[in-house]
Amino acid sequence: LQADGRYWLPDSNQLPYLASWLTAEVSAVPRERITVELLNGSGVRGVATKVAEKLRREGFLVQKVDNADSQDYDVSQVISRTENVDAAKEVAILVPGAQLLKRESVEAAVMVTVIVGKNYLE
Repeated sequence: LQADGRYWLPDSNQLPYLASWLTAEVSAVPRERITVELLNGSGVRGVATKVAEKLRREGFLVQKVDNADSQDYDVSQVISRTENVDAAKEVAILVPGAQLLKRESVEAAVMVTVIVGKNYLE
């Protein structure tokens, strides 16, 4: 419970991923080899570009910045496009409040997709 009365409600489906993430060793994938795309789903112009710049400064290979399929994402998402979620974990550290998801895709041109949601602005 926070001072302003807000509180966190755990997503019971995501708890195993959280536990795994918290107990995992350092990522086996160096940041300079992690490819990322940033999609703005917040409805606020330029926010994905700002996040992309932040990730580039931290050494990630940002390959695309664009708009998401919707501007109505309440919560940011960091999505692993590969079986191994280590790369997505590294990115998620820099996207406060993001959900860490796994959606493997052989067609994906990147290892990680970030959809910047409205909560990133809070």
